[in-house]
Amino acid sequence: VSLSAGAENGRVFCTVRDTGAGIGEEDQERIFERFYRADPSRSGETGGTGLGLSIVKRVALAHDGEVHLESEPGKGSVFTISLPTFIIS
Repeated sequence: VSLSAGAENGRVFCTVRDTGAGIGEEDQERIFERFYRADPSRSGETGGTGLGLSIVKRVALAHDGEVHLESEPGKGSVFTISLPTFIIS
């Protein structure tokens, strides 16, 4: 897993990249739903409840942010969270 962060065009972003199993195209739209597991047969091996990505997306949206996913089975996934920058005065 690698993590990077930066700022561009008035937004800050954090990118998490892994070399895991990847997520099939048919699951990519649903992966942010509560309790959704792309591969339920592996749930005993990997643990988890299927809530993490749902929480990430809801928190990002609550702060006028976005979550973007790029993934291909067998090649891993890239999740990017972007949030608007703001100045506290």
